[in-house]
Amino acid sequence: MKHIRNSSDKSALDKLLVEASEQKDASTTNANHSKKRRHKKKKKTGTPEQIQEKERFGKAVSYIERMDPSDVIMKDEELLEALTLELETYFKTQKVTYFKSEAPVNSDNYSVFLDQLEKKSMSILLNRHLRNALYNKMEDKIIESSEAVKAYIDSCTTPKQTLRIRKLIKARVYNRVMDPCYNLISSPYSVKDIRNFLWYNPRYHDFEEAKREEESAAELLTANILKEIPDYYPDLYPAARRMKRHFILHIGPTNSGKTYDSIQALERAAVGIYLGPLRLLAHEVYEKLTADGVPCRMKTGEEDIAPEVRDHQASTIEMLDSVKHYNVAVIDEIQMIADRQRGRMWTAAILGVCADEVHLCGAPEGKDIAIKLIEDCGDTYEVITHERATELVVEKEHFSFPDDVQSKDALIVFSKRNVLACAAELQGIGISCSIIYGALPYDVRKEEVRKFTDGETSVVVATDAIGMGMNLPIRRVVFLESEKFDGMTKRPLRTEEILQIGGRAGRRGLYDIGYVNAEFRKNLIRNAFKSAPDPIEKVALPFPESLLGLDGSLSDIFTRWGAIQQSNDAFNQTDLSVEIKLCRFLEQKTDDKELIYKFITMPFDEDNITLFSIWEEMADCEIEHEIFDYRRFIPEISMTSYSAEDLSFLEENYQVCDLLCYYLNRFGLPEEYEEVSEARSEIAVKIMEVLSKQELIKRKCRSCGKQIKWNSPYNICSECYEKHMRTPFYGGW
Repeated sequence: MKHIRNSSDKSALDKLLVEASEQKDASTTNANHSKKRRHKKKKKTGTPEQIQEKERFGKAVSYIERMDPSDVIMKDEELLEALTLELETYFKTQKVTYFKSEAPVNSDNYSVFLDQLEKKSMSILLNRHLRNALYNKMEDKIIESSEAVKAYIDSCTTPKQTLRIRKLIKARVYNRVMDPCYNLISSPYSVKDIRNFLWYNPRYHDFEEAKREEESAAELLTANILKEIPDYYPDLYPAARRMKRHFILHIGPTNSGKTYDSIQALERAAVGIYLGPLRLLAHEVYEKLTADGVPCRMKTGEEDIAPEVRDHQASTIEMLDSVKHYNVAVIDEIQMIADRQRGRMWTAAILGVCADEVHLCGAPEGKDIAIKLIEDCGDTYEVITHERATELVVEKEHFSFPDDVQSKDALIVFSKRNVLACAAELQGIGISCSIIYGALPYDVRKEEVRKFTDGETSVVVATDAIGMGMNLPIRRVVFLESEKFDGMTKRPLRTEEILQIGGRAGRRGLYDIGYVNAEFRKNLIRNAFKSAPDPIEKVALPFPESLLGLDGSLSDIFTRWGAIQQSNDAFNQTDLSVEIKLCRFLEQKTDDKELIYKFITMPFDEDNITLFSIWEEMADCEIEHEIFDYRRFIPEISMTSYSAEDLSFLEENYQVCDLLCYYLNRFGLPEEYEEVSEARSEIAVKIMEVLSKQELIKRKCRSCGKQIKWNSPYNICSECYEKHMRTPFYGGW
């Protein structure tokens, strides 16, 4: 048609278009008439029986859609009674589908099931099989409640015909009524009732019977423990109760001279002992007494220096002999009595030390609880309040690291990684550092303290280990971090922690004023010095070794002992989780409770695979009465020099030697002790050499190697992070 050129051709085209349009309209009209005819024909089809069935179905559907299933089911007492009986029958006869069908029931998963039942009640039992068993009775009730529904169901000749109406009932009833109904019928039953039902179930009878026997044994063990513990707890230490002791409490903040005065009394005594929290502090007292002409023995779990000396001893708190008589005893840092791991040792020392005169040194928050224990013992006491010798000032000026670092600063962070990274950054700009953190061998810590004291290093970078009685010539304490990880969570510093650490500034005799500053959250630090920490109200109790003679495994005894403390508001619960874990491990090898107790009280990092494997071999040899080949584990230290990258390797080897020394001391092999002690000293020298080089490794980006800031929370620089985030793998562009 595109070739048509004149008007006549154009009119012919118009005519063709009109004819095509009329044909289309006619076909559409015919199609519509055909549809109407078919529709009318369809409406007219169907037998009278089919039409009647549709009417019955419509009435049934109408009832189901109008009814309230809660009224039909929840108010029918007879039905609820039947459902309750169904529930009891299920527990007594059916398999609880908490357990996977392919997994057999055993004592372990049954115990887990009971724990879940205790925590979540019976909601964990509302599973598919139990729901179906209850729903079947509910469905029957809905059908019987309506003549229309019942008539339709009765008229159906095949199950497939009833399926439509049953699906509709389930949609209306199942989700709306099942949970409320189950809660209603199960609410009268306690966990004990459910266990009584399960006792009749052949699938769980044996496990339930064993569980009941286990619980009876636990109750008996608890009763025996309570019998062994006197109503008057100090009576656990009869030797101390036969004495009339006098306590002198030296109470004051850091840098107030309280420990100095007590050491003077120790030196004047004929027989005396110092008990502190750290080997380093015990070593300081040992050196002071020796330098002052008083022969002294130093005894810790890992070493025994000058064992021939009998009159004076400097030790960590765990080394107290509660039978030996002393003229004077000094117990340092008594505020640690509230510590969940070691606090019980301070409680035992105050209650059980056999000394005519006992000096307690500590922060003010420990005074009231110490006095309460002394009064419980019936002993006399006096309180000497020590005032801080130098003024302490929180600086107003902002601190920026590393620009504002000054000589004789103590920079405080709260992890080994940050200590090393911070010190490395300072060394990079020419500032020499001493470093102190908990995992550092105490010989090395002593050397780092000496270098700072003698001026060989300008500043000290340390964790809160610096706050535990260490005397350093610090002019200013700077908190580079205001939060610490306490083993469970990262939290802000407490008031007592800030005061203990910040109080190290302005050493007596060197400075008239001590200064404190912080790079972040200075208000937290400032407010701590305007307030006082809350007094300690509870103490952790030591584990009575007399309980080792009770029937039952040591892990069960520890567990019941912990539960007794937890239920008593007067005591802090001692954290015995590590001891219980180690107990259960050794109980697979032996039932000798005294031997197990010796091994679980060895101080070592149980999470370190190397140390744990050595500890296990030691235990195996003692259990099998074999000789432990300790020489096989003495580290071989190369004569070549080590770098900062080897610090962790050297520290772990030092810990290995510590564990070997502790074993040789505890199991009476002093002749072999010297060999291991020499190896340990060599490792300490190597660590000192590494630190003396002042060449710690700065933190670098793991991707590009570029230096990153010491306190960066990530091991990658911001540029590399952005680059990686742009890649398709990370959803970038």
